[in-house]
Amino acid sequence: MKMVRTLFGGLMMAAALNGMARADITVSTATDPTALLGSQMSALLGTERGALRDLPEARLAAIATGPEAPAVRP
Repeated sequence: MKMVRTLFGGLMMAAALNGMARADITVSTATDPTALLGSQMSALLGTERGALRDLPEARLAAIATGPEAPAVRP
């Protein structure tokens, strides 16, 4: 009888945990955190592309190459 009660208790616990896991999945898919981020990222990259397009060629080359490395003495 004790074994049956232990088995039944384990099955009830597994059923309860399974329900909680499904609730977590349901809640996390109900609100899509990437939906707003995608449009904001597109707007940001579009603004950056426009700003880079307006730069003079020499300034764009300086940004692309970066600063000169200091000379290292042996």
